[in-house]
Amino acid sequence: MRPDSPRRSSSDIEDTGRGRIDWGQCTILPTAIVSALEGDEEEEIASSTEKPAVTTNQKIKDTVERMAFDENVPLYVASMDGELVHVNEGYRQLAKKCEFFRPKSRNRQDHLPDSLMAVLEEVRLVRRSTSVDEKLKVGNVIRHFRSRHFPIMDDDGEVIAVGGTYVDCTEQLENLAAASLVQQRFKDFARASSDWFWEADRDMVITYLSDRLTALVGRPIVTLLGKNIDELGEL
Repeated sequence: MRPDSPRRSSSDIEDTGRGRIDWGQCTILPTAIVSALEGDEEEEIASSTEKPAVTTNQKIKDTVERMAFDENVPLYVASMDGELVHVNEGYRQLAKKCEFFRPKSRNRQDHLPDSLMAVLEEVRLVRRSTSVDEKLKVGNVIRHFRSRHFPIMDDDGEVIAVGGTYVDCTEQLENLAAASLVQQRFKDFARASSDWFWEADRDMVITYLSDRLTALVGRPIVTLLGKNIDELGEL
């Protein structure tokens, strides 16, 4: 179970007309944090002539370099103490397009917000991936995303970081909602009608029967669902 998030005021929740966005649960990072990481990377490159001791962040980066990721799929990698270590180009582009509500945070500006820290802690505890369904405001339009957060381990099997990817599933959810609405309207019509109705799939297997028809055959609907439509004539 995800660790409890800090209490949020009603101002942290925006009603957009197409759904409510709980900004306290959004895990995508504001551009300011992503930009700060880019500055750190440039500074590290400039001082790369030195050979300091290998740090945990360097171990994380070396591990990420050995992993294959699609640059078009937004990806972040963060250390367990809440420091952003890596983002790819897909993540930068998504962060630039997103609009954010910025409540006062207890975190330092270069650390992750409480919402994402809670996800990191969950992944550390369970040592496996976890998914989060969230809404983001992209170009003033509400988009539905599913983020997947997974552990990154060192050679000793210790969780040293968490990575996360984001997939826009708006179209799939809208198509599913539309199909569900059509199905519900059909069932409402069938229940209100006094005629005989049935519904079958492409293999002619019964998936729905109206109450009038089940009353006619004298059998409960549960005994008819899943049977071939031809069997209705044999009852």
